[in-house]
Amino acid sequence: MINEATIRKIVDYMLLNACSINSSGLYSGKAGIALTLFEVARYLQDEYIEEQAFDLLQESLTSKTENISFEHGLSGIGYVLLYLIENKFIEADFDELFTDQYNKIIEEVDKSEGNSVFLFQALRMNYFWTSVKSIYPKDKRIDEIIRHIFEANELYFSVQFFDFNDINYTYNKNAVLKRFETYLKTVYECDYTDYSHVILDDYAKLYRNNRIMSSYNTAYYMEKLDTFEKYKDVINENKLFSCLDSVESYILTEHIDSSKPARNYNSLFSLTINKENELEKILLKHIPPGAFVAGYGQGIGQLLTHAIKNINLIIMASINLYIIDMSHAANTSGVDRYIGTLIGGLRNFLEIKTHWIHLRNDNTLLFPKEETTRHYIKCTIPLPQQYHTIISERFWLRKYNEQVYRLTKHLFDRKKNCIIHLHTLNLIDLAVYIREQTGCKIITHLHCIPWKDLYNSDKERFNKLYKHTYLNNGQKSSPNPETYVTNNCELQSYTAPDALLCVTDSAVDFLKNCIRHHTKNIQVIPNGIDDFNHSKRKQKTKSDIFYCLYVGVVNESKGIEYVLNALKIVQQQKYKVMLTIAGTCSSVFQKEVRSDYPDLNIDVRGRISFDELKELYVKSDIGIIASLQEQASYVAIEMAMFGLPIVTTAVDGLDEIFTDEENALKVHTKFSSVLGLSVDVDMMAKQIKRLIDDHELKNRLSHNVRKLYQKKFNLEQMMHRTVQVYKELVSLNKQMER
Repeated sequence: MINEATIRKIVDYMLLNACSINSSGLYSGKAGIALTLFEVARYLQDEYIEEQAFDLLQESLTSKTENISFEHGLSGIGYVLLYLIENKFIEADFDELFTDQYNKIIEEVDKSEGNSVFLFQALRMNYFWTSVKSIYPKDKRIDEIIRHIFEANELYFSVQFFDFNDINYTYNKNAVLKRFETYLKTVYECDYTDYSHVILDDYAKLYRNNRIMSSYNTAYYMEKLDTFEKYKDVINENKLFSCLDSVESYILTEHIDSSKPARNYNSLFSLTINKENELEKILLKHIPPGAFVAGYGQGIGQLLTHAIKNINLIIMASINLYIIDMSHAANTSGVDRYIGTLIGGLRNFLEIKTHWIHLRNDNTLLFPKEETTRHYIKCTIPLPQQYHTIISERFWLRKYNEQVYRLTKHLFDRKKNCIIHLHTLNLIDLAVYIREQTGCKIITHLHCIPWKDLYNSDKERFNKLYKHTYLNNGQKSSPNPETYVTNNCELQSYTAPDALLCVTDSAVDFLKNCIRHHTKNIQVIPNGIDDFNHSKRKQKTKSDIFYCLYVGVVNESKGIEYVLNALKIVQQQKYKVMLTIAGTCSSVFQKEVRSDYPDLNIDVRGRISFDELKELYVKSDIGIIASLQEQASYVAIEMAMFGLPIVTTAVDGLDEIFTDEENALKVHTKFSSVLGLSVDVDMMAKQIKRLIDDHELKNRLSHNVRKLYQKKFNLEQMMHRTVQVYKELVSLNKQMER
């Protein structure tokens, strides 16, 4: 968050410049600087800054300017005066201080009646007229002026949007769309209800016909005005595709504007936070040439005003989030990846205070540890050596949970708006115990469907449940929900939380059709990751070795044996292939794979860093996923992000994520009462050979799977939807809108 030292540096610069300016207006004059200084003085409780602000306000009020514009003239000064009176920065009478200026504004507006250019340029003046209505509620002229200004702008958009269809259109489309964004923002913030629905229809038609670019701000304000959800598709696509835009080239005011609807305060505050020695360079980079740097219009005045307002908003509306999970030191799981991604994404939401309670199975960890970083507090607590023995003993599990809470209680003391985001079902009893002590909310995140992991530990039970679930053909009723439960805590994980987050629709189907007893608040939020792909894939010649990549822990349900057998078939047909295996595996496996497949070119890397893995994603020709049970696989999403052509089994979440022949090649699974569930190895070999032989297919899949990542699995979407769940749980939406 922007700190006091940075605020005072900016104030010093503004005060030095305030001595030399002649303009009295809001955007580049004394009124704008006065507005900023009043906000700063109240925040810092600084009498000297307040005195300077008052002097500048007095000077602006005595100005003899003939300019009545909002940006540089009298209406902007009047707006500042009204704002300061309404928000009790000063005690004053508007009539006493501003009657002559008000009459001057009215006189000039009357002279300009019917002047479409004046009315078009006066759009922001409606902020002044909307504010002044509280002083003169019976003056009907004000409503007429507001209406005429909006209608002049609507006429402009009507003409421009019609001309957009002309292939010879030469005007700057971006300028028109930016103006339209400003129009929507002004309509919404001025609470104007008689706006033209025809203009919104015209915009929506152009967008649906791919004639204009996406804008998050436009989507945000259209959504506020779209009471009948007439433009829902346009709004959602605008939000989706604008998330992909870089904000690096934004000027300062664009950073401010984008931070309001998206609530992405870090995008704004990162300009000033923790970069003291680079502050001048960073700010000047985002202020356009020729702008008044100290001013409110395009300078640091507006940045400081907006930042201080939102510091107060964040303090009032903060959410205390507690991420609770369990992990094993020997393996990096998909849940571990998710939590790392979530915590990284939460840096952009300064209203959320993140605490991570991490229960760790680690032979090198004896004592609980607490560390505080810039963005979160992490409390790591060792699991008992014999933790598995207390899972089924509720009495002793509760005793352990009491100890965990004793060690973490200080994180909850005197905190409001507390949410536990639980990522390990075995810890639901801990979450419930904490809720009993604190009244917090609980979210259970269903990263996997537990019974499907029985494939690795109890294949007989897995086969029985698989047959009941997928092969009964409606002839038999589903088993009792208890049949699917794998431990004493699982059912409570579905019934006790205030919200359930699933990563796929197949998980929702499991809850509704198999468990049937669960909280009603279920939402599907696909996993997302930040975009690390900054490398182009290289074209290969036919003589090159074809590099295949398997990523993930090596166990039965991940299907590595089927991958090896499929590649064996491919190699026997004279194709030159190599398989790289990146993931946790035992030394026994490494020995067996070399002895069982001596003719295969195999590189077993084991567990590697993500930087090493990124290199493999770029260098490999295809990725192979042979899982027999999978939800929103991070491996699948990473491969998609790097545009790696994929051969995948058509199971669970993988079948949802990919479309066969469009962005991946799918392989069927088979089930028999004797062998159980298995992968069609011949089909897998066939799909691999297709990608070796058909460069056009391989390139098409690479292009399409990259687009799939950008559209559905980017980090911005995941974070936006997850944070929205947090806000809904603590009923913060209305407060945040204010």
